[in-house]
Amino acid sequence: MIELKDYIVTTDTVALTEIYHPELNTKIYDLNGIYYSKQTMKEILKKSCDRYGASYQGRIETVRNIFSYWRRTPLMIYPELFLYAFPTKSPEDFTCRWIFPAHIQTHIIENNHLYVIFKNGMKVELNCSLNTYIKQRERTAHCLTHYSVHGPGRDPQNNSTDINGLRFDRWNK
Repeated sequence: MIELKDYIVTTDTVALTEIYHPELNTKIYDLNGIYYSKQTMKEILKKSCDRYGASYQGRIETVRNIFSYWRRTPLMIYPELFLYAFPTKSPEDFTCRWIFPAHIQTHIIENNHLYVIFKNGMKVELNCSLNTYIKQRERTAHCLTHYSVHGPGRDPQNNSTDINGLRFDRWNK
């Protein structure tokens, strides 16, 4: 069991789930392995949002104001890198799980349990209904699409995006 003291979400983060342990709070699914942290999921997400230039609450309020997603609001952690996550329950619920949709390959139902399968083969059981899961994926995709077209760094004059001084042309051949 590898414990990380201060974890920051990156494009390698796949999911964050709760863990029932006397000293640890979060199980971190990452492309590089599975890790554990004393930090709560919310602490990890808040610190990550701060690291990427905006507060957790500010990111949540922005999505709520634009899309009116008042419950289980998707979180745009760092839109310039398409770093988004969605909760399976209220973020105030200890059993809420955060899923990073960029890594999702598919979902399956086995023995009446819903699982998400990630592109790297990791499998995480979800604690929500299939309808909630689909709705959360759609909401997050809606946010991602909106901000990839209208968001930070977007230059509508030449259909490119500027990320940290690098220009990416995503719309032209």
